[in-house]
Amino acid sequence: MAKSDTDGLYAFLLGAVIGGVVAGFAALLFAPRPGREFRQEIQHSLRHLPDWLENELEPESQARQWIDKTRYRFEDRVNDVSHSLQSARLAKAKAREDRAAGIELN
Repeated sequence: MAKSDTDGLYAFLLGAVIGGVVAGFAALLFAPRPGREFRQEIQHSLRHLPDWLENELEPESQARQWIDKTRYRFEDRVNDVSHSLQSARLAKAKAREDRAAGIELN
């Protein structure tokens, strides 16, 4: 399999897992249960979800490596956007200071 084929496969599998989790919560949401019992079941599921994911996705597995790589890419993009926004704010602040000081750069 080519690299792009395996990335597509892992993306599909990740989507299937996420879809299964969402479908499970939707099933719980629409199940005819008392509110208190429902809340307890949701809390139990959410408490044990990280452990379940940790067991299902061993650190050496390709799926785990793909998820980690995707997370790192996402974090890098968030940092890039954050730095761009910070640079824009600093440039605007500098322009305001220059105008307040009577400096024209045009």
